Amino acid sequence: MKKKKHILLKIMLIFVILVSTLMCSGTAYYFITTHGTTLNRDKFIYASSNFKILDTNNKAIDLNTITNGYCKYEDISENTINAFVCAEDKRFFNHKGIDYIRIFGALKNNILHPNKKQGGSTITQQVIKNTQLSSEKTIQRKLKEFKLAKELEKQYSKEQILEIYLNSIYFGNGCYGINSASHYYFNKVPSELTLAESALLASTINAPSIYDPINNQEKANKRKELILDLMHREGKINNQDLTSAKREKIDITKSKKTLKNSYFNAALNEACKILKVNESMLKNMDIEISTYYDPTIEQDIEKIINNDYKLDKIKTNMSTIVLDNKTHGIVAMTGNTSNILQNIRQPGSVIKPILVYAHAFESGKYTPASYILDEPININGYNPENEKK
Repeated sequence: MKKKKHILLKIMLIFVILVSTLMCSGTAYYFITTHGTTLNRDKFIYASSNFKILDTNNKAIDLNTITNGYCKYEDISENTINAFVCAEDKRFFNHKGIDYIRIFGALKNNILHPNKKQGGSTITQQVIKNTQLSSEKTIQRKLKEFKLAKELEKQYSKEQILEIYLNSIYFGNGCYGINSASHYYFNKVPSELTLAESALLASTINAPSIYDPINNQEKANKRKELILDLMHREGKINNQDLTSAKREKIDITKSKKTLKNSYFNAALNEACKILKVNESMLKNMDIEISTYYDPTIEQDIEKIINNDYKLDKIKTNMSTIVLDNKTHGIVAMTGNTSNILQNIRQPGSVIKPILVYAHAFESGKYTPASYILDEPININGYNPENEKK
């Protein structure tokens, strides 16, 4: 009996030593990794960002949005604040930068449901990730994020952190910050947003291209209702507010600028995929993205859509993409082009007028009246034949 007790104590001692060693090693690694990592207050000022998407003439694409309209916390409605906090970080006002309950909950969910990944980042961590650090997904970067999140909580109030957050996040369609999004989607200042409008804006930031209120209204509205339910569950709104907000008809401000933003959004999304960053992180990288975009051609397309065919007067899902045969670059696009860009099916014979006939006419060697002999041909050793059935 004594022998068994002695063995058990020995095992427990070894376990305690191992745990202590791991904790000491982890602590040492944390301090070594984060040494010298400090907050850069200048990066919180988004008006200083040099991020641009350039057209074929090396001029920044003009979206006619208020990208640098910084909005003070006191000028943001309470409903808007509550919508974002409930959607992104419901314990924001209680934690000190890191929500350990949420982290362990996310770990548990990721282990039990590996196909439904969850993140444990707080609003404070998102501010740090989007403004202070690189996009690399490493333990070192995460540890730096932890340290800076705690520093941010020490140096700034919760209201100041929310102010930075709401002025830095991306809302889709070229809108950075709550002021830009409020004007673009509703032609309002943030203090005038209704409960339903606030929830709709909060729904976009998780995935701006997926929950786009203009081009993906159904998905955006579903997430809006989910956020309203979260607000009700957290006691931020009552039953009457919930019912009224779900019934409210939201009018999105639609104009020619929604057409202009198609190219900008496509370039932005492609850059994010290549660089493996989100939209807010890309905005903070101070880079210029060169494109084949030709505003003159797009103006011609808009004229055809809005004037010649009066398509702006009727409901239409018309989308247009124009390519340059010489550069193989996309020079203009309008409408909801997301489905076209994601479509990987073989277009078949419907592509012939664009890739074959148009290019033949453009070369000047053929016209619509030209005769083509139906006989065998040899092009540098290539002998095309009709399909044999």
